[in-house]
Amino acid sequence: MRHLIFAAALLCLLPSCILARRTQNEPLDPKHIAMLAPGKTTALQTV
Repeated sequence: MRHLIFAAALLCLLPSCILARRTQNEPLDPKHIAMLAPGKTTALQTV
């Protein structure tokens, strides 16, 4: 019975691990961050 409960819990948690790995953002580039100016940089320029 313990093995069944453990397997069920593992199967419930496994998809969340895969989803978290795929939705991780890329690191921010310090050169691009330095170019941002509050009140001057538009949203289009940041993309």
